[in-house]
Parts: sequence; structure tokens; C-alpha cells
Amino acid sequence: MASEQFDRVAVALGTLNTNVVANATVTARPGQIVPSAGTLASVTVNTTTSGQNILVAGVASQAVRLYGLELWANGSNGISILSGTTGGTTLWPLHNYLANSGVILDLRADPWFTGTALAAAASNAFILDLTGSGQVTGILYYTQAP
Repeated sequence: MASEQFDRVAVALGTLNTNVVANATVTARPGQIVPSAGTLASVTVNTTTSGQNILVAGVASQAVRLYGLELWANGSNGISILSGTTGGTTLWPLHNYLANSGVILDLRADPWFTGTALAAAASNAFILDLTGSGQVTGILYYTQAP
């Protein structure tokens, strides 16, 4: 099996911190394509802002693909994931979380959100939409490429 090693870099809502925090390894199954080393980026989530929080800004002619996600609601909160701008396309419908609960989409070789119906379309932002004001923390692993 092929395997790629990626550096995990902490990013606080768009501010780049170039310190390597840890390493993440993605193992490919036969026929899978693994992102090239160095192309997998991460964003650290830490917000209490209700409404739409842009986690990855849109870049012209590039699509965001999510490869892993960990989110924890420290207070009751509704969470959905959107692509685009305000009121954008829903990638993940509203899920309601009780305090101290969360979700993990494990790091893998195939993106969780891909294809015409689920990929963050080219030039669109990747947005975390919250219905409550409880703190939400976590990390997402993604690529941004044509």
C-alpha cells in the first residue's frame, strides 16, 4: 500500500502558524489517489460565533476538498457545512449537538466531500454554519486545487 506523510500546521481562522504540530499519515487502498505530500493543509477551528464562519476562503478556479474533520461542541449547537457565500450550497445538512459532543470524519485518501453534488465548487469558500453561540473547536484537513 502507498502511504504519504503530511505535516500538520495549525491555522487560527486564516492566520498561518508555520510551526509543525504533528504528522498525519494517509494510507491509500489499491486504485486510490493520495494527495501529494505538502498539499494537505489544516485549519484549527475555535469559535463561538453564531452564523457563518469561513474556514477556508475561496480562491479563483480552485476547489476545496475535505479529507478529515473533527468538531466538538462545548455547548449545545447546530452545525452545518456550506460551500460558497452567504446562504451557499449545503454540503452537510444541519446536525444538532448536545454540550460536550462532536463528530469525527477520519483522515482518509478519498475526500469526504467530492463530486458535483458535494465538492466545494471552484472559487467557493468552505463555511461552518452554527445555530448557537456555544464554543465549537476542532480541525479540518483539506486541499485547495483546480
